[in-house]
Amino acid sequence: MTSSPNAPIVSNASSAVEQPPLLTAREVRRDFDQRSNWFGARRRVQALRGVSLSLSSGDRVGLIGESGSGKSTLVRLLLDLDTPTSGTINFLGTPYSESDAKRRREFRQRVQLVFQDPLSSLNPRRRVRDAIEAPLETLTDLDQHARRERVEELLDLVRLPTTLLERFPRELSGGQAQRVAIARALAPKPDLLVLDEAVSSLDVCVQAEILRLLSTLAEQLGLGYLFVAHDLAVVEATCDEVLVMYLGRIVESGPAGEVLHRPAHPYTKALLDAMPSLERIQKRVPLLGEPPSPVNPPTGCAFHPRCSLAKERCANELPTLNDGDARHPCACYYTLESS
Repeated sequence: MTSSPNAPIVSNASSAVEQPPLLTAREVRRDFDQRSNWFGARRRVQALRGVSLSLSSGDRVGLIGESGSGKSTLVRLLLDLDTPTSGTINFLGTPYSESDAKRRREFRQRVQLVFQDPLSSLNPRRRVRDAIEAPLETLTDLDQHARRERVEELLDLVRLPTTLLERFPRELSGGQAQRVAIARALAPKPDLLVLDEAVSSLDVCVQAEILRLLSTLAEQLGLGYLFVAHDLAVVEATCDEVLVMYLGRIVESGPAGEVLHRPAHPYTKALLDAMPSLERIQKRVPLLGEPPSPVNPPTGCAFHPRCSLAKERCANELPTLNDGDARHPCACYYTLESS
């Protein structure tokens, strides 16, 4: 992974011909106006505060952070489900705002989403066959016979019997429903899957089966994914790179094994310390106070009010990902490695 002065750039794909990244975000901000009282007073919520990243085909990236850190907002912007307040989101080097109908259709084909709750993401009135076939009707030029063959091929790919094709979502288990959702996402042969807490609603055994399936599919199809998760063990098992978000910014990025076993940012260490573990014997980093409000974020480093390493500089200056002295990008002046 390489990085610019302001952003993690995630790109593991190699090619004889230089190809533009599949998705690129550049200094993206997203603010929301929110009514603060009964008299109609408005306040501005700063959900994203200058996020930059780049995803190429084949990248397997985890996105972690507390609830309210901006993960879901970033996903919506990357999928063109929302518009940034400032900054740009590019698909193959072209801003969404400048894309024509053909380019947008290509985007829908090459980037697909898998939701958190499989049962609520499937239409309860449509059978499994119809759910998987729907994207083939809108995003491909296959005739009906070819679509039916593709549906059966996809069901086999996610290791489900074809006897389920005529069932409704209510007749499926949670694991089966999520496999159907994955098959539907794979239907147009995407390069990148965005998995938004895709296993969090499943029990542990089913989670393990789905994660093994995703790893196998990534190897077989050369598939990349952005995996949004709270469970750091899930991210470590499935991802090569990790991005850590705090209050609308990316504060640390790098190889999954390095970031999750040798974190440089105190916030990343605090996330790891919050995980139950019989093997964790290192001194825990205390996490002080409550998360600050995105309506009125702290000056300087947003984490400094809760950080045990914070000094005066942290309250006055905003660190970038390359300000730290860690082996990987870390937005911290006084990293754990230097303390």
